[in-house]
Amino acid sequence: MVAGSGDRLLALAARQADIIHLAVATEGALKEKVALIRHSAGERFERIKLAVSIFYIGGGDGPEWLVRYGIRPDVEHISAIRTDDTGEVVDRLRRWREELGISYFVAGPSTLEAIAPVIDRLAGT
Repeated sequence: MVAGSGDRLLALAARQADIIHLAVATEGALKEKVALIRHSAGERFERIKLAVSIFYIGGGDGPEWLVRYGIRPDVEHISAIRTDDTGEVVDRLRRWREELGISYFVAGPSTLEAIAPVIDRLAGT
């Protein structure tokens, strides 16, 4: 497993790693980095597992500690899903899985209550 966001690192990971954990802020950046990995990996792309972290799910700004990770309440960040609507969270994760091939979602301990119904809805899909 290799985690990162730099183009050189991700290109190397695309050629060597089994799992790539993407450390990016926006959905646009996520799409760009997946395209880079797909191009760099060639035929082996289908065997690579892609992952992202989810640090927060819920309405409002979220806990203050998010700011230490650069996840400010006024800025979009894929690791902070700012909604209480389980359906919206499910839809977003499905879209990332279907459109980008993200297959691992790493949920932090602060998301346990919010992620449980999401897991229930995604189980078996």
